[in-house]
Amino acid sequence: MYARGLSGLVWDQDFREFESHHPDIFLKFKTSFLDFLIEKNGKKIDLEIDGKQHEIKERKEHDEERDKYLTDNGYIVYRVPWNDIKTEEGKLQMKEKIEKFLNFYITLI
Repeated sequence: MYARGLSGLVWDQDFREFESHHPDIFLKFKTSFLDFLIEKNGKKIDLEIDGKQHEIKERKEHDEERDKYLTDNGYIVYRVPWNDIKTEEGKLQMKEKIEKFLNFYITLI
């Protein structure tokens, strides 16, 4: 099982392929996958890593509509804003964001 990520495939038993299981998302939002779909203990988490394009008004509106649809259908949507990791400060910021998500994830298991 895997999740599609920004740098290829991440292998883990909690991650699943999304696109073949939820064609309704494709029809409604013209996208067939989530950044990461994590299923654990009956919970479905959509982990989104948002680049700068998610700051554009139209994209924010699209994300809000998509998040509502997913939430209404039993998903937990968790968004992590991307930042540049070319500097030590940037790496530290991203590490903190990932740790925050992992702390959130631990509360679900």
